[in-house]
Amino acid sequence: MPKVEIMLDRPRWMTATLTVARRFKEEQGIFVWELDEVWTLEQVLTFMWLSLLSDDPELTLEDVEEQLSYLDMGYYVEKIKELLAKTGPRLPGEESPKAMEPLETSTGTPSGPSEGTTSD
Repeated sequence: MPKVEIMLDRPRWMTATLTVARRFKEEQGIFVWELDEVWTLEQVLTFMWLSLLSDDPELTLEDVEEQLSYLDMGYYVEKIKELLAKTGPRLPGEESPKAMEPLETSTGTPSGPSEGTTSD
């Protein structure tokens, strides 16, 4: 299972499993792979928390929130991007997961299609 090390209060390991995807959907109402390039702060926090639970099952969302510095959001987003690139969807014939576009964070409205748009 692909993992990415991240430095918080100590070195920790993030993993992206189907359990993480399912729980993210329960918490945020959207699957992680359906998100646009810009994530809300809440989505970043939730994904980090869920992806760290295999490293530390006792970790709470509040624990993760207390360990993060707003000034280091770029670092956290890079770590999420690195993990998703390792576990992302594979195209037929590809040996490694398809690289994903960079993520950005936003404190604005939640990600998703604009009203009146549809996706195929």
